[in-house]
Amino acid sequence: EEVKQIDVYVGDTKIDTVACQTLSAQNGRVFDVDVRGILYDVSDAYQEQIERIVFKDAASGDILPEAFVSVFRRDDAKYNELSFMKSLEEPIQERIKTTPYREKNVGFLATDENLDDVVFMEYLGELLQKIKGLELRIFAFNLSALQRAKSCFSEFEAHVRCFEISRIDMLVQNVNVFAITHKTALNYKVFAFLREKTSVVAVHFNETAKEMSVGSVKALHLENRHPLVVDPSYFGFTNGSLEKSGFSIHKMLYERFLGFIDESENLHDFAYIRWVEGVLQKREMRDFAVAYLQAEFRYSTARI
Repeated sequence: EEVKQIDVYVGDTKIDTVACQTLSAQNGRVFDVDVRGILYDVSDAYQEQIERIVFKDAASGDILPEAFVSVFRRDDAKYNELSFMKSLEEPIQERIKTTPYREKNVGFLATDENLDDVVFMEYLGELLQKIKGLELRIFAFNLSALQRAKSCFSEFEAHVRCFEISRIDMLVQNVNVFAITHKTALNYKVFAFLREKTSVVAVHFNETAKEMSVGSVKALHLENRHPLVVDPSYFGFTNGSLEKSGFSIHKMLYERFLGFIDESENLHDFAYIRWVEGVLQKREMRDFAVAYLQAEFRYSTARI
């Protein structure tokens, strides 16, 4: 018989109710893991009483088996990762919507997929080499991933800082610029969250930029109907300003901050080194970039 609601008890005292259909609770957090059933993350107030937790069918009062529902302990090997993924779907707290400006740090998520991405890891090392005083911030779900990531930058040890995280706000509160690819579903979810809901500068790293110039990417923008080409007025620009820039989005957006942008400049060098350095050093440019990138993300997602 289907269980519709689960009552959570500490001894004889009911502390929560879980709705099975929506996998939501009034106090704790709920995870649905295929091979482990329903996992319940006990709220902070009852963490010291986990051994006394009992789950009952709200309708019958019968105690439910562990194979169906169990406590998700915070020292579980998968807790940080699943908690982090869950936090991407939860309402964002007002306090992390605006991230204070922080000087010269770039972060990344040290998952196995990202650490195995040779080109991406080389890019992070390039940032450390070329941007004076930069601190690289490594975010990971466990200590082994942090140690593996840190070993990749042993020659820059004094400029590397590590964070073990279990929620997105732990990342948002500790980074200025965040570099990420779109090669995994998790990466894209993190990118979308940062672009839409925070003022962290989320940089979408694309290795093909090394094969292009600032000028050659114009054709791609026109072909793919880049939002700024299609509707410049939405972003506060005019068709005249687009024409004046020679239909170069990079020139129209950032020449005011970075000075002359040569269209022969390698796109990787411009977009992933020079642009990032400008964002880190120029507060006005950073504020503009955050506002523009948020608007671009809203425009694009509204039309999917």
